[in-house]
Amino acid sequence: MTMCGLIFVAAMSVYYSLIKWAGFSIFRAAGIFEKAGWPVVSMFALISLLPALVEEVAFRGVIQSALQRVAGEREALLIQAALFSVLHLMPMMFISHFFMGLCFGYARVRSKSLYPGMVLHAAWNACVLCRELHYI
Repeated sequence: MTMCGLIFVAAMSVYYSLIKWAGFSIFRAAGIFEKAGWPVVSMFALISLLPALVEEVAFRGVIQSALQRVAGEREALLIQAALFSVLHLMPMMFISHFFMGLCFGYARVRSKSLYPGMVLHAAWNACVLCRELHYI
């Protein structure tokens, strides 16, 4: 595992520890699939890949691009990140998802492509799922 990957996993562990310490319960997306007996590969497809693809197209592809034409680059980044965090309907994770929206949006601006954001988004979702399944 690369140093970046180790930092990513460590940051994720600290983040989830802080949420638990603050007294919030954490929703387990994998729980529904585990209870229904779905295979792990389908969990990765539906929890990691599909949301990353759809949300990146929606937020960075459609929303950010449209806002950028009307309001400018910085405003588009901030607004799409706020909308992205609100969409997830978890007030205790607003800050983290806002930051992720900024990172994914910045990747879109720098690369002029949706693919880097899709990869980052899918990697985050996969790490969350791996943590839920006790792989990390």
